[in-house]
Amino acid sequence: MGDPDTGSFSQMALAVGLVLMVPAVLGLMHMLREREVAFGHLGGAVAMLGLLVLPWAFMAGIAVLAFGLYRARAARSTVLLALVIGAAALAAAAITTTEWLAFAGMAALFVGFGAIGWMVLFESDEEWEHTPEVSGFRTLPGLH
Repeated sequence: MGDPDTGSFSQMALAVGLVLMVPAVLGLMHMLREREVAFGHLGGAVAMLGLLVLPWAFMAGIAVLAFGLYRARAARSTVLLALVIGAAALAAAAITTTEWLAFAGMAALFVGFGAIGWMVLFESDEEWEHTPEVSGFRTLPGLH
């Protein structure tokens, strides 16, 4: 029999993570309010649906939001790739019930959301009013 505190800690961490994902998704949607608006609305709606009732939808919503941010040139492509890889790894982990893959997916999402959050945190009020355009943006091969 395992340590009873481990289960309650895991449940608490999951609850805190779900609560923090709501403003994170809303923040990504906010970044797409001027350019690639449809990706913001669709991705945000699907991600929120996933947070509330259908976990598979969360991963798809994050991928759509990341693609919209890529097309809007609102974040570095490597950061957005971390979001997509994290979402895909979580989906694969859910299908295969592989713990290390779930952990890797969560780590990739942490890096992606953390980098975008850090960028937004240091925006001026004027920069907050408009969708950012990352300088030195590089496109990924095949996705012009």
